[in-house]
Amino acid sequence: MKLNLIDGFQLCIHPVIAGNGLPLFEDINDRTILKLVKSKTFSGGAVTLYYETIK
Repeated sequence: MKLNLIDGFQLCIHPVIAGNGLPLFEDINDRTILKLVKSKTFSGGAVTLYYETIK
């Protein structure tokens, strides 16, 4: 991410309360603007979000 080599992200979110979690991104100092291009919802409640980076 620091080298701007990523064109898009797919994030899958599961509806579970787990208490403490792990950070998705660490040591990122620059702001990256993302555009939501698609989403998919599954019957169990999970959601996949598809983002593209805006350059």
